[in-house]
Amino acid sequence: MWKCQFSPDESFMISWNGNEDPKSKSMIVWDIKSGRKLRDFAYNPKEQGAWPCFQWSHDGSMFARKGPGVITVYSTPECKILNKKSLRAPGVQDFFWSPCGYNMKEGGCSKTGGTPVIGYWSPEIDNKPAVVRLICMPNRKELVSKNMFEVKHEVDSVTGAVTSAGMKIFWQNAGEFLCVQVTRHSKTKKTHYTNFEIFRMRDTHQAVAIEHLEQKQQVTAFTFEPNSYRFAYVYGDSAARGNVDFYTMGSGRNGDKKMQKLYTLENKQCNNLYFSPMGNYLVLAGTGNINGQLEFWDTDSQMSMMTQEHFMCNEISWDPSGRVVCTAVTRPMYQGGESLRYQLENGYKLWTFQGAPMYEIQKPEFYQFMWRPRPALLLSPEKQEDIKRNLKTYASKFDAREKQLKLKRKRKQYNERMEKFSKWRKFEDLRNKTGKRFSEQRLQMGIVLETASDYEMIEETIEIELDVKEERV
Repeated sequence: MWKCQFSPDESFMISWNGNEDPKSKSMIVWDIKSGRKLRDFAYNPKEQGAWPCFQWSHDGSMFARKGPGVITVYSTPECKILNKKSLRAPGVQDFFWSPCGYNMKEGGCSKTGGTPVIGYWSPEIDNKPAVVRLICMPNRKELVSKNMFEVKHEVDSVTGAVTSAGMKIFWQNAGEFLCVQVTRHSKTKKTHYTNFEIFRMRDTHQAVAIEHLEQKQQVTAFTFEPNSYRFAYVYGDSAARGNVDFYTMGSGRNGDKKMQKLYTLENKQCNNLYFSPMGNYLVLAGTGNINGQLEFWDTDSQMSMMTQEHFMCNEISWDPSGRVVCTAVTRPMYQGGESLRYQLENGYKLWTFQGAPMYEIQKPEFYQFMWRPRPALLLSPEKQEDIKRNLKTYASKFDAREKQLKLKRKRKQYNERMEKFSKWRKFEDLRNKTGKRFSEQRLQMGIVLETASDYEMIEETIEIELDVKEERV
């Protein structure tokens, strides 16, 4: 086995032996609990894309891969083509599953249930516009589609490989928003600019609303804040510095669904953004040519908490609790220019969410860093939002409980110390009585013990003159 891929529910695994021969059955789907082989597949990277060519639905009930003009969806555990027919997707360049399921009757998202949504995008072909299309599965009902013209999409004429993808897809982790970043060109193809098409996916039971945002300068990074309605992106024409814009999609409370700009950070040494899994805290990172500049940002307070540096840093990851950030210099496992570049500074550093250093270690031949995952929170997003809004009320209750626990601990500690002290006093009395008895026995036997009163103490003070210096005034 060369590589493997697990389903989201960890019920199935796909293994690949590294063979790219389209005639060889190089991939196998396994049932993890029984270890049973379910089906094998051939793999053609030119048609089906780079590994992992299969992508799973959020609940693991389906998996799919693309082919020439089609997306083939398989059901589990049978591993047979869904409805015995592939999904038509003319010119498909990439496809994606929603990170959650949707309630098509009442609206809303679900991490475990609901209707999965599969989407794909294709470039302009034969004067037909580029398109992004979202489809409900398994009934194949089209949810929404968006046509676009003048999309910059470049393909190598010899190898057929994509050199500049015209679109990039970004999901909010809860599946409430989908952003399609589109690089477009003018009619003369001399200037380029970026469009953001943002789909409001929470209201899939109604018509899916699409928000439009345009940025004239080059965009280098985009990210949604986890479990929130805010997003941020980096843009600018300089390779070393960029501006960061923060936007809100509206909280959704009391009908607030207006997309608007919050504020801008200008002239920052960053080209990547990393939000904490708990939201609010953000690392503005300058990797690659900027060589590891780090700024820890509080989004709510609009305040920089700390500026740090990790030279040659090429990986940044938050721990699942959102309390610790890891920055690492990892060496690519396969030889090449990148492997030589990152062979000297290998290792990692840990920082608090405020940017204070915690731990640092150098590790030669350091290839990968990963946090141990944690299970999803049992609280619903609405309950989490309610707790954040009423944090002071909850905090006062917990503070009162904390005081009671502290008093109990102090009482317990005091009782333990008093018990030890009483044991020591009893032992001391016993030792004194024993010593007194032994002294009386020695006197009866004529044994005299020397005491301090038997000696005369004489103190002498000796002064030695080390140096004499005279000065005339």
